[in-house]
Amino acid sequence: MGTTGTWGTISVLCAAIALASSPAQADYVISVVDSATGLSSATVGPGQSISLDLLAISDNEDISNNFALPVHFDAPGLEYDSYELREAYADPFPCDLGLPCGTDPFPPAVINDRIVWTAALGIGIQHMSGPIVTFGLTVPADWFGRVPVPDSVTIATGDHDPVLEGIFDGFSEVPSIPGEPFTLNIPEPATLALLAIGGLAVVRRRKNA
Repeated sequence: MGTTGTWGTISVLCAAIALASSPAQADYVISVVDSATGLSSATVGPGQSISLDLLAISDNEDISNNFALPVHFDAPGLEYDSYELREAYADPFPCDLGLPCGTDPFPPAVINDRIVWTAALGIGIQHMSGPIVTFGLTVPADWFGRVPVPDSVTIATGDHDPVLEGIFDGFSEVPSIPGEPFTLNIPEPATLALLAIGGLAVVRRRKNA
């Protein structure tokens, strides 16, 4: 065998070894962001509401067709107003066939420490990357009349039951990692009023410029 043939054989073997040793799928990144801005933080005053997206993002060609995913809150008391399954999951497999499907708790509800969503798709329907749930929260108007009074709530993914929860393709779990936690800043009414006044002053200066 000539030199060219030898190097060709070695190249093929190296490529085969690299392919065999490389992961079949990259991890999904599961995170929560502001639906309007895509950011991982927002300021919402007492009596105000916000819409958030639960994302399952893959930079590879990952696929999934069912999930049971929680998000965790480091302080109780926010109001859970609504939810909507997104993209491929917007048309979930019928939930009356014994498959878990829906949300716990069911809105409207007051959140204790977490919300869990579950959904399953029909045969041949798959999710690849993007939002899977949009959900609405409200900061109660009497938020600062409570004890203790947190001025922010962290909403995080991850820390799920390794057997019953996760994101799956059929019965096989697709690897996932938590993304950056979402921070919901809750200013006191007086602070919120000052922020509004400051915003009006900026608008006036721009008009007069």
